[in-house]
Amino acid sequence: MRRTLLMVGCLLVLAAAVGCSLAEDTLPKGSRAGPPFPRILNCYAAGLHQGASQADIKRVARYDLLCGGVDAGAAAEIARVRQLNPHILILPYVILREADATDRDVPEAWWARDAEGRTFEFWPGTRVLNLLLPAVQDYLVKECEKLLADPRRFDGIFFDGYDQTIGYLNHAHPGDIDLDGDGKRDASASRDAKWRAAEKSVIQRVASLRGGKVIVMANTWSFPNWVPANLLHGVLAEDQIGRVRRGYLSLDRFLAGYQKTIANSRQPVVIGVVNGGSDLNIRKYLALSHGQQAAEQAKVRANVRAMRFGLCATLMGDGYYGYDLGPHRGQHWWYPEYDSKLGYPKDPAAKARDGTWRRQFDGGTVIVNGTGAEVYAKFDKPVEDASSGETATTFKVPPLDGRIFLTAGTRSHR
Repeated sequence: MRRTLLMVGCLLVLAAAVGCSLAEDTLPKGSRAGPPFPRILNCYAAGLHQGASQADIKRVARYDLLCGGVDAGAAAEIARVRQLNPHILILPYVILREADATDRDVPEAWWARDAEGRTFEFWPGTRVLNLLLPAVQDYLVKECEKLLADPRRFDGIFFDGYDQTIGYLNHAHPGDIDLDGDGKRDASASRDAKWRAAEKSVIQRVASLRGGKVIVMANTWSFPNWVPANLLHGVLAEDQIGRVRRGYLSLDRFLAGYQKTIANSRQPVVIGVVNGGSDLNIRKYLALSHGQQAAEQAKVRANVRAMRFGLCATLMGDGYYGYDLGPHRGQHWWYPEYDSKLGYPKDPAAKARDGTWRRQFDGGTVIVNGTGAEVYAKFDKPVEDASSGETATTFKVPPLDGRIFLTAGTRSHR
């Protein structure tokens, strides 16, 4: 979910330690295409606008994927970013289900309502739209068409709020939704099926723009099994790494969903993993004082273990990674690990007998430890820990942590 209101707008010594491995020809298509790894994203707050300073332009150009946060009118600034980083993908933000509650351009008839005829919000400051209305669908497609009119600016669309079920969207009265206007709660199964069909129709119409050469990505929160195959180029898995760290989801299950989503996505695959370090939801965060919010941000930013775990888990596939606060996305936090010159993967990820997952790249080895125990990583030649800068042949990797181990001379590519 967006956090601002904008409608569009070195080989391992013990090879025997690896419990399973795959041949190089099983690498997903595109693993050796696009930007080198790690691939870093920013969600919702890139901050690229007309008149942006050169310092801001250079900061934005460090990213490989921008999901929102770019002013459509910033043509010169976008061009400069692309000069600095030819690989960058820039996707403007469009939400499928909501609009600013004060937007006078949205007709009253377009709002979704409950059985009492009341409009309702999910995200603070918005109201939910009735996506079953053809006029709403047409409006969304036309807005995307405007954004994509100049191919030099945007590469496609990032859709927020792609849902399987919508009963939770009425935050005040969950499940109380009346989209057909008959004064009764809609039956959830048929309502949700119609909603998914409307979402699919909008996405397919947008994907057909520019002769079908449009990247379409959507925020589905997780790696869902209900998204039709080849509908999207990829999804945003929002805060799923946090669920792994808190014990609600195993790393193995996360990675299985990750790989399945890669296989079911259109080419080129564009998958994002964003890891929010805060335990607070948006309403609890907004209830804090400015000083308390600043303290929460400082605490989360300093939690490098959480950052590393998410980064290294993402590197088990070909996705883009971001670490931020969570309730409010898009902080421009940068870590030494992001500058690691890994290049491209040599192999798919493999699970080792000690329970860790490992993947080898041109520039080194990545290990993520989703177990509850400390493990050792041993190498036949000295490698550099991208986090500490230490060079050695044996390292400890704590539980729910990860490490990037670099071969000589592969420190930075940014």
